[in-house]
Amino acid sequence: MAQLVQVRPVPARGLSANVCGQVRLALLEARPAGLTARQLVAATGLSLFQVRKGILYIREVSAMANLTPLIWTYASGYAFASMPDDWIVYERSHLRTELTRIGRFLSLSRVPRGRQACEASGFRGTCPTGYLGLSGTSVTWGPIL
Repeated sequence: MAQLVQVRPVPARGLSANVCGQVRLALLEARPAGLTARQLVAATGLSLFQVRKGILYIREVSAMANLTPLIWTYASGYAFASMPDDWIVYERSHLRTELTRIGRFLSLSRVPRGRQACEASGFRGTCPTGYLGLSGTSVTWGPIL
């Protein structure tokens, strides 16, 4: 007769919380220089998946709890920002990337759909930009950053 084994549900953040300390400690030891993901794997002895989960946990939870923002650069990899200028530069580049991504999405979806609706309504001539909800044929953010 088969014996039933009771399986406890694993919390979604259980892995991250366990490895966060090791990843955070390795980053603190490397301070002010940063470490790439591969270097973190070598320093902690964890798998790449565990390191990435630890980094995600640090970004979402631990950075707010310890007031140490985690940044990433091509030159040094992951590092805790020691100077306010470091995280401001990181935030601006991250925001610029997201705005570009949103602008491309809108240019590829909203503009053609607005033009299609404009042509379907029987409007002759150039579609007014107010009808599209956007300026011209592409989205521009102007001097935001």
